[in-house]
Order: sequence, then structure tokens, then C-alpha cells
Amino acid sequence: TNPEKYTNFNKALQLLITDRMITASEYRLYMQLLEESSLSQEGLLVIVKFCTEIKGGKISYKYILKVANDFISRNILTQEAVEKELEYYFNVSRVVKELFKKCKK
Repeated sequence: TNPEKYTNFNKALQLLITDRMITASEYRLYMQLLEESSLSQEGLLVIVKFCTEIKGGKISYKYILKVANDFISRNILTQEAVEKELEYYFNVSRVVKELFKKCKK
């Protein structure tokens, strides 16, 4: 793994995970994931942003890797594909919430 290849990614990653410092071993795990899969750096950053919005800035790298591996297993690998999947997820969540509200009336 060539760490210089991930300089901008690592900087962007730390900006997303705001409440703790990312360790060197954690960075290595993210780089290893990117090297061993076809997930793009941008796609992983979108996943991290989504995870931090759900779990907050102290989020565990294990959770992020689990979510990222789910996207990889479903062949959702580019920034555009990740954004499209998350847009679908949020739209479905909104519809389900609205249905529950109507059922409570």
C-alpha cells in the first residue's frame, strides 16, 4: 500500500470523524479495504459521512467497516452509487415514518 496515494482521503476522513483522532492502524484498515475491494475513496467517504450522521463523531471504525463491507457486497462502489443508495434509503425511511404517523391517528 502506498500511503501517499491516500493523503487527501486521510485528511478528508479525519474532517468527518470530528470527536476523536484516527489511529495509524485504523487508517491502515481503511486503506486495506480500498486496496482489496473496488470501493472508491470517494464512495468510502460518503459512507463515513452517512455513518457519522447516524452515530456521531466518536463513531467506531468497526461500524464504518461493517457498513462499507455491506455496500461492497452489494456492488455499490462509486460515490454516485453510494449517494443513490443512501438517497433511496432516506426516501424509504421518510415514507415509512409518514405511514406510521398516519396509523397512529
